[in-house]
Amino acid sequence: MIELIAQPPYPPNAVKSKCNNWAYDLSEDEHWQIADEFIDAHSGLCVLVLAGLSRPLPTKIYLINPNPIELLQAEDWRPLFDYEAKEMQDPKGQFILKIQRIWSQDGDYYKEELFELPEKKLLTQRKRLAFEEKQAESLLLKQLRKVRLQKESLRKLNLDELWQKQQAKIAQTPELLLLSYVDEANAIFRLWAKKGELQLHDEEGQTIQEFENLTDFWWFWNAAGLFFLYYRPCHHCLDYIERPLPLSKWIVELGNQLRRSQSLHSSDYFLLQQWENLCYDPILSPNCFEQFCPTCGSEMPYNPRYPKRICEKCQTKAKNEFGQSLRFYNQGLTGGLLLETLSETGEVLNRDQGRSQYHCYINNQLCLLHEGRFGGLIVRLLD
Repeated sequence: MIELIAQPPYPPNAVKSKCNNWAYDLSEDEHWQIADEFIDAHSGLCVLVLAGLSRPLPTKIYLINPNPIELLQAEDWRPLFDYEAKEMQDPKGQFILKIQRIWSQDGDYYKEELFELPEKKLLTQRKRLAFEEKQAESLLLKQLRKVRLQKESLRKLNLDELWQKQQAKIAQTPELLLLSYVDEANAIFRLWAKKGELQLHDEEGQTIQEFENLTDFWWFWNAAGLFFLYYRPCHHCLDYIERPLPLSKWIVELGNQLRRSQSLHSSDYFLLQQWENLCYDPILSPNCFEQFCPTCGSEMPYNPRYPKRICEKCQTKAKNEFGQSLRFYNQGLTGGLLLETLSETGEVLNRDQGRSQYHCYINNQLCLLHEGRFGGLIVRLLD
């Protein structure tokens, strides 16, 4: 049990609060440590989060009332909040959100369900911690923002429109640095557009080749078909080059083609990503960047961090080395990986939560299951 010490002097092992003039003594809770401390945006109470030193231990949450200073147990805070189910609808009547705060000794959480009207079709649902330093965006607000961004994306440029706009700018601007790159020998090259003429300069500024247009330069630059294996961006010139790259049309199309064919190793995709990052721009539609499941070929949302990510449908086919079906999910709202081994009838034979990643097989291909950098679970094909 944690002990709250309202005022100095504090014991030697006490941990001073970041929020106010008190301290915590965890000497009797030797298996726990302070993971976070913040002021709850809804109630103004101080929230203390303890995490187990060993992974299987759950999270503990305590609330501290600053006036008068008092450590609240789960039963104490229950009367302070509203646990009634509520419904919210957007002004245009397109969506309805059902939300309820659920009381829990391990920390309250919100249960949200978002429906599309008039059929009241369930779009998405989630659970999230109710105690938060900044008020979280509800599923309804997320959906409205998503709809707005989709409408805005309709007005964004595709690759051909971007190309036409860039061609016009090259013709009208007296001088533009279009590209700066380094080759395998660390020699620096720069492509300039000067009064509409394209000149490739070396590191000393000498013209080593001229091109009639960008199409000609692209065929010269990508003669081997995989330019990114031979050239990398010259980073100390990135602030000066024209962005997005005037070669964006070809670079993005090549990347989409390679992700569809799944012909590269993961390390090669990351070399390509250096260039695709220079092609991204708010005026360009995000739909221009494509990604495909390496097992079934279905199109997926573009995620350059995981170029060989497996789609959710194929994830259900995961098996272990003995051919037994696997099921996996986060242990709780704060993450953690839980893997279940299933019998042929769907009965749980074993639960494993002791590791951060697991190997599995999908369509007899070796894959890796792990937590994503920003949450959730990722299954990706190994090279």
